[in-house]
Amino acid sequence: MNSSAIVAGIALAAQIGAAQPNRFEIDVSPTIQSGPLTGRLVLVVSKTAQAEPRLLIGPQGPAMFAIDIEQLPAGRHAVIDQSSLGYPGPLATLPAGE
Repeated sequence: MNSSAIVAGIALAAQIGAAQPNRFEIDVSPTIQSGPLTGRLVLVVSKTAQAEPRLLIGPQGPAMFAIDIEQLPAGRHAVIDQSSLGYPGPLATLPAGE
């Protein structure tokens, strides 16, 4: 599996609203990966548009959230929400963006 093709095929939709808790839904197009996905999904959220966020990971770096994926069917979305592991804290503590 070509990981750069999967990364390129990820469509990220953030559904953050005043009445809803923070939540990210990540989809991988079936044209990029036709079979089920298994692994760890890591979401890195940055406050700046400078360097790629994953290159800034460190104690003072961007927020990170992760879930394990097991046999996720192609075209289905994985959800990062309040139950996901997070650093430096839970997703609920992430400040609202623009």
